[in-house]
Amino acid sequence: MNPAHLQNVPTGVLEGEIVQACGRPQPLVGRVRKAMQAGRWQLVLELTGIVRAARSQNGPARQLRIAALRELAARARNGVEHNLYAAAAAALAQESRHVRENRPLPASAPAITFKT
Repeated sequence: MNPAHLQNVPTGVLEGEIVQACGRPQPLVGRVRKAMQAGRWQLVLELTGIVRAARSQNGPARQLRIAALRELAARARNGVEHNLYAAAAAALAQESRHVRENRPLPASAPAITFKT
């Protein structure tokens, strides 16, 4: 039994502590790369989620997360699963383009947070 999740901690607090304990995001991003090489796509999502919750503009974590979401969409066995992964990848790719071009997201941009 693990009662750690009985009390809600605001998003980013725990993740920020994890990144701070690592000293910076790079060690976690390195673990993400190893997880990708091993084909551990869910772990890639979990680790990039930690980095992005603590440092939302971390480009390497964003790109690795997009790659994992696309891979999971390609491997999905049902349409709903495929569509969720593909939509999350598309929304993150759109965000990435706007960040790269230093433009704000348009008002029509998806306001959905995909929890993986």
